[in-house]
Amino acid sequence: DRLDDAKSVLDKVTEMDSENTEAKSEMGKVAFRQGDFSLAEQLIAETESGQELARYFNNLAVGLVAQSRYDEAIETYQRSLTLLQDKAKVHLLEYNLGLAYKKKGDLAQSFEHVSKAYLLELSFEKAYAGLARLAKEMKEKGLTYDQELAKTIRKRRDEYKASQGQSEKESA
Repeated sequence: DRLDDAKSVLDKVTEMDSENTEAKSEMGKVAFRQGDFSLAEQLIAETESGQELARYFNNLAVGLVAQSRYDEAIETYQRSLTLLQDKAKVHLLEYNLGLAYKKKGDLAQSFEHVSKAYLLELSFEKAYAGLARLAKEMKEKGLTYDQELAKTIRKRRDEYKASQGQSEKESA
């Protein structure tokens, strides 16, 4: 958490080697933590370590959720999703954003983000199971979820399962 010291060291590294993508990635993390999101975006655009950054931002937000700092965690997930959209697979960030909303008590937002996670990665069975649990919990509480979104999920899941069956037949 010594962000100023880290920034100072990373500035020196990039002075010596302006093409060092690892240093830029680390500087992006520092800028993000300091709230300089435009600099973070600029630095992250120059790096190729999207998956590593996704894990970093996810761990940062998970820590905030563990401290019941849900709004900060949600903001961290949302900003990281914006920054990493073209740099990494973001289905886990979407999923964990959904879990943060659930812990906060916003089941509708939770359903939306867990749905996005599943639609981004149709093999993500944990997200599909989470949607079933959310739908059940919402029903028990008299809440409704987006029926059109649920239809889209069922349709895409059926298509995916059919394509998987076809792939298994072709490989046999």
